[in-house]
Amino acid sequence: MTDDALVYSPDRPWLPPAIPLDFPKGRLTPEWVGEVVKGTVAAPLDLVLRSHLVKMRPNDVNYMAAWRTFWRTLAFANRRQVLVLLQEWLAAAQAARELPDLPEEEAVWIRRFIPNVESGIARLEKSRNEPMAWAGARYAKYPPEQRARVEALIGAIVLHRDGDIDDNELYNILGSLRVDPKDRRGGIEEENLERIMDACIDAEPLDLESTYWIPPENQRRIDKKRRPTRPDSST
Repeated sequence: MTDDALVYSPDRPWLPPAIPLDFPKGRLTPEWVGEVVKGTVAAPLDLVLRSHLVKMRPNDVNYMAAWRTFWRTLAFANRRQVLVLLQEWLAAAQAARELPDLPEEEAVWIRRFIPNVESGIARLEKSRNEPMAWAGARYAKYPPEQRARVEALIGAIVLHRDGDIDDNELYNILGSLRVDPKDRRGGIEEENLERIMDACIDAEPLDLESTYWIPPENQRRIDKKRRPTRPDSST
């Protein structure tokens, strides 16, 4: 049990939370982290961040997976906002460390806290150039190579829109990524091209659900139908 006088508050962030906020049960999603940063869930960003500034349960495999997802997603969910908060914590701790009447017990917490905050800042700085980090938390769940390809296509379109490259230079990005349909037998299916054209013309959200994805309840029905029937032993 933590001493009531030595618990986290916004003006003394080096102290531990009285009751640390754990991650939600089940798999931690980038969307949840994004909602925390935006302040649209009950869990305050500063308290969640302080609770998981260091690993709460380093020997728990499930927790560690969630912890890595949390910190990776912070780079996609308004990284600048989180960096400002950590930098404010660091400045406050460094200033408090110089107080002549600082109790020794609190000084111990500060000495632990400062390198932990510096590590958190370093994690976010390291992810500064993550592809698609600017697009929001949901993109944190995609593999880096996939994000890099999407960002290259988006970047080429933006450069063309801004007049920095011409039509042929825009088309070159397809060859650079080796995804030019004319180099592949069959190319893009006509039905998919029609959906893309509609989205381009009408500027409506594009349905991104893969036709290969089958809802679990449907997959169970499919598996049940595929299951071979046992021969009647009475015959």
